[in-house]
Amino acid sequence: MHVIILLVCGILILAALGFVFEILNFTRDQKLAKSPLGTFLNPARSCVELRDAGLKDGIYVIQPSLTPFEAYCDMIAAGGGWILAATINDKNFNRTKAYGGSWFLTTSNNQENVLEYQNWMNTNIFGTINDCLKSDFKSQAYFEYQASIFELKHEHKFQTGTILQGKDIMIRHVSNRTPLEVSRKQSFLQYQTKNEFMENYGGNLRNIFNDHYPLKPANAFFPDVNSTLDRLATKSTEITNQITDFYFYDYGLSSYRLNDNNVFGNRYGMRISFYANQYCYPYNYRSNCQNGNIKYGLGNGCNLGNIMSSSRKMYPFFALFAVGNFDHCFSSLSFEVNTYRSAVDSQVVYKGNHTFNNFFLHYEAQCRYGTTNASLCDVWFYVTNFEDWKSSKTLNIGLRNSQYSTYYYFGWRISEAVSNTLFGYTMISRKNDILIPKTEINAFTYKILEIISKTENFCPGCFYDDDVLSVPVQFSIGNDSVVNSMLPPSVKPLPTGFVQFRAYGRTGSVYAMCPAVKVNDWRSEFVCIGGMKNQDFAYLDGCNDFANWDGLPNTPLNETTPVEYAHSQRDLDSTIMIFYR
Repeated sequence: MHVIILLVCGILILAALGFVFEILNFTRDQKLAKSPLGTFLNPARSCVELRDAGLKDGIYVIQPSLTPFEAYCDMIAAGGGWILAATINDKNFNRTKAYGGSWFLTTSNNQENVLEYQNWMNTNIFGTINDCLKSDFKSQAYFEYQASIFELKHEHKFQTGTILQGKDIMIRHVSNRTPLEVSRKQSFLQYQTKNEFMENYGGNLRNIFNDHYPLKPANAFFPDVNSTLDRLATKSTEITNQITDFYFYDYGLSSYRLNDNNVFGNRYGMRISFYANQYCYPYNYRSNCQNGNIKYGLGNGCNLGNIMSSSRKMYPFFALFAVGNFDHCFSSLSFEVNTYRSAVDSQVVYKGNHTFNNFFLHYEAQCRYGTTNASLCDVWFYVTNFEDWKSSKTLNIGLRNSQYSTYYYFGWRISEAVSNTLFGYTMISRKNDILIPKTEINAFTYKILEIISKTENFCPGCFYDDDVLSVPVQFSIGNDSVVNSMLPPSVKPLPTGFVQFRAYGRTGSVYAMCPAVKVNDWRSEFVCIGGMKNQDFAYLDGCNDFANWDGLPNTPLNETTPVEYAHSQRDLDSTIMIFYR
């Protein structure tokens, strides 16, 4: 009996407690109902919710996930409901004393702690809403909008749902120190995406850069031609065995001429020349890119075009030119052999193609014979691999074949910005001045391809990912013509009407965002913003939030008009605002 009484009493006590909790919850809900939407007592889920409630532009409390925070909402632009995630300006060449510099990182390529400092990819916050147009600003919204499951806790109540996910992005360009509340009215350019692309990339820029397009500079820039030459030297006998009565010519003593009298009939012999024409920068930006005669047995690297050339005194003689050209800086290349040999020779030109696994080789050979000298074939070839090397898929090659009474030129001119392609020259000679047949040239060049195919990685140790994310935009202030008027004349033309995430420039520096344009070559540093510098080339400039928007050194800036590689002073004195919705 006592047990029953105790049980009944327990049930009554629990019921009473439940009633009390219901009263407390009811009281709390009443307080929340009386608190304005968008306050700490009643945070909104998003700026869209505030827009739909009829609220105007302003600073509100937003709680897309667990922690509420203050954020600025634009309720008018492009349908409204936009949350301000970040602002970017530059402290180094604006005149408005705006303080930027938080969005570009100069670091060594030992990137163990890179996330701690790379603000595009971490959860650091900095700046304030009220000062966001005179200093860099990064809101909690930058990384809070994402796709995942959360548990939202309100005292005694638990609610489960999905963290609010950003779908589109809006970019606004406005002069520094413009009052935030009139930034839309005073903006000179504004555009937004409409395809909800961020749903596929985690709902915010941090997830885009962390999980899909990391901002990591290239860390090596010269292809390894010497390993390929080593392999060719090891297989030298197999190569020369393809030619009947191969003549092992004398190299002589010159550092840049091969002058066997039995082949050339004179002491001048032959020499190889290489010319690279870059259109990225003025001539004095050529750095260590050397044109002219190559020195046998010596390598030379060119960092602007990522070109490594080298040669080897072996049999047969080889000169190789590995053209990375990752930043597409070089617009044309020329290779030629200048040989002193009488014009009385008979001549024949052979052409051919070979494939081996994913490798492709094309050659053109000019053979001379019929006099008292040993026969001679000059062979130019190139090797590509679309799958493993990511080579250029087409090459626009012009053949140069000029004959004079005592000498001739034979070579190629490539009139486009090829990349990840190996060019080569080799010299074949045969005893008794007998014509070398095409069947032997085919076997000879196929053997070369077999050996080169062991070069699985065009640039071992290089990191260079040309995969970028370009998203079309719709203009709500300005248009394509306005964007074109803002672009420096020396980088035109560029596709406009996009916002691009990640772009690589010369020497491997990586840029985070390209506002209103699409680009992924040497021009990136003049039109993109933020990112990380390749410290291996620290002597180059471009360490600003606005990269090299001020153009090349000593460029005179114009107030409203871009000059050469430089933006106008107005653009340099501006802030770029990033919104999500």
